[in-house]
Amino acid sequence: MLPALEALRIPANAITDLKALESCKSLRYLQIGTSSSIASIEPLAKLTGLNWLQLDNLKCARNLDPLGSLVGLIGLGFTGAEFKGFTVDSFQPLRYLQNLEWLHLGAVHAVDMSLEPFAALRKLEFLGLGNYFPLAEFAHLSLHLDASVCEWAQPFVRLHSSVLPCRRCNENWKVITSGRGGRALCPTCDSVKLARHVARFNAARGAAAASAFSHGQ
Repeated sequence: MLPALEALRIPANAITDLKALESCKSLRYLQIGTSSSIASIEPLAKLTGLNWLQLDNLKCARNLDPLGSLVGLIGLGFTGAEFKGFTVDSFQPLRYLQNLEWLHLGAVHAVDMSLEPFAALRKLEFLGLGNYFPLAEFAHLSLHLDASVCEWAQPFVRLHSSVLPCRRCNENWKVITSGRGGRALCPTCDSVKLARHVARFNAARGAAAASAFSHGQ
């Protein structure tokens, strides 16, 4: 037991149970490496003094309820495994983390497909998400978060000119449209398709704004 411990990094596959962490009441910074042996993240719920938490591809963490009590968190990273589908039930428990400034969810999907919980996080300066969610969810999110915070909170993402150069016109480079099943489109060669996508995004954003107004939000 190390009750005065403030920072801890647990390497990949170095632990099978998080129960022992419950006594580390002074922990402020915690990183847990990939581990297939950990059965539950429930013990993390008692670490209410945490300011920063990094979870690397913990397969047991389908239910994020234990994280909902960590209201002191400023930074949370839960990245999953890149190019491998990892799915949680919902991001809803994260809506209670009102002090979050940095949130990176990498390759994590959600069964309910909802990004609504992030609209409540007013202090966010960075939100890292995969382009796995419906266009309507990103459109709604854009009412609350600027594209400088979450790159998908806009109709499309324009990468550096060295990425996805258009081989047809050899002048422009492709953008990636926001929303599940996003497409790589050249603003020059695919201008009509891109305009249609932008119109759909803006229509979804308008519908979300109207719905919020009607509910007094």
